[in-house]
Amino acid sequence: MKANDTTAARPRGSDRNPCNFEIYRADEVRMTSTQFSGGDWHWRLSDAEGLSLLDAGGYASERECRSAITILKENAGFARIPAPS
Repeated sequence: MKANDTTAARPRGSDRNPCNFEIYRADEVRMTSTQFSGGDWHWRLSDAEGLSLLDAGGYASERECRSAITILKENAGFARIPAPS
């Protein structure tokens, strides 16, 4: 692919089956008698074979997590990789 080519690269498995988003809630872990960690919402993008391509988390609600996926789906195809400097 040339530096000025805006054609999006096809992810592995894209010609067979689409990639999949998984939404899940992290387990809540007790850190002290009064402090907890986790319990936040995450999403993971996996290829057709189930290989995890990207995992993101830290969302306070499932709605925020789904919103982030929507924004990614709408805009990622337009993202460019800058040429090395």
